[in-house]
Amino acid sequence: MSMIDAIRKDREAGTRGPWKVVDCDSLGERCTHYYQEVWNQETDILVTTEVTRAHNDGGRANVRRCARVPDMEAALLAAEELADAVDEWGAKGRTEATAAALNTALGNYRAATGGAA
Repeated sequence: MSMIDAIRKDREAGTRGPWKVVDCDSLGERCTHYYQEVWNQETDILVTTEVTRAHNDGGRANVRRCARVPDMEAALLAAEELADAVDEWGAKGRTEATAAALNTALGNYRAATGGAA
């Protein structure tokens, strides 16, 4: 199974995004030490990371990275779609259909990555 196939399978079975980071400070009494959580509204906590003073910035960055997983998967799948459209363009040449598929795939990639259309 390719990595792309595995991502599609796991996205289908796993917790849907978007995920977000919640700081312990916003949790009131639950907050006994500084930590961050990655969660979404359909499930409870997905990941909890304690952020120690020595690794405060690194720990926070790691939690933010975890929270980006659904968005990164979407971007990678859009990039795969774009690569397929480029392959099709190369195999069939520039036609209205291949140009339209390429433009659609590029638009989907830009939308997934938040880039300019």
